[in-house]
Amino acid sequence: MQVLLSLLLVALFVSSASAADSPAEPPFLDLRLPEGFKAEVLVSGLTDARAMALSDNNTLFVGSFRKGRVYAVTDVFSEAPQIYTIADGRRMPSGVAFHDGDLYVGEITQVVKYEDIEDKLANPGEPVVVVGDLSK
Repeated sequence: MQVLLSLLLVALFVSSASAADSPAEPPFLDLRLPEGFKAEVLVSGLTDARAMALSDNNTLFVGSFRKGRVYAVTDVFSEAPQIYTIADGRRMPSGVAFHDGDLYVGEITQVVKYEDIEDKLANPGEPVVVVGDLSK
């Protein structure tokens, strides 16, 4: 539950910040949390974050709605997470899901799949369309 809360807070922070206008302090510092919980920024610089999915290997996948990008952040719980851009120019990638090694990205008109994504973070290639033509 604490990890989920941290991830949600990261989403709030990165979606409200822009690359040119990042706040010096996260906007949730005055957030009141139950005893035993804490809020922290796991990664910054991912503008317009909309959805996140965490793999078993602690790779955080992030879809950015307006930017059309999908990111992967490896070692997200470490002091030095690494950010990869999985996709750029997607149509509003507002949903991401990780299942059996594959990354599913829900766009406005389709759902695509990046197979064995964690083995291909630096060069993911083109995705496979799982469900197409959702515009009807």
